[in-house]
Amino acid sequence: MKIFIKFCTAITLLLTSSLVIATDVRGRVDTQNPYNGYYQPLPRAEVALVNPMNNQPVAVTFTGMDGFYYFYNIYPGNYYLLVNRALNVPVSIPNVPGFDINPVLFR
Repeated sequence: MKIFIKFCTAITLLLTSSLVIATDVRGRVDTQNPYNGYYQPLPRAEVALVNPMNNQPVAVTFTGMDGFYYFYNIYPGNYYLLVNRALNVPVSIPNVPGFDINPVLFR
C-alpha cells in the first residue's frame, strides 16, 4: 500500500510540474520623434503575434495611446512579433503566468 501511495504521489507531482499554461502577454511599441530624437509611444499600431512554423497570426491587436498592447491566453513558445506588417521581431514566451515583452522600436 505504501508503494502505491508513493507511486500516485510521484505521478501527481510529475503531471502538475509539467503543465503548460496559457499566459497573458504585454509589450510596448515606441517610435523616435524626428524633431527631438526622443522615444515616444506609437499609438494605434497593429501588432500581430505570428507562429513561425506556418506564418499564421496567433493573435492580432492594436496599441493604445500609451503604445502598449496586450495578448491574452497565449501558449509558451517561439513567435514573431509583426508591427504594422513591417517590423518582424522574434520573441520567446516562457511558461510563466504573465509576461512582458521588451519594448520594440518602430522606425
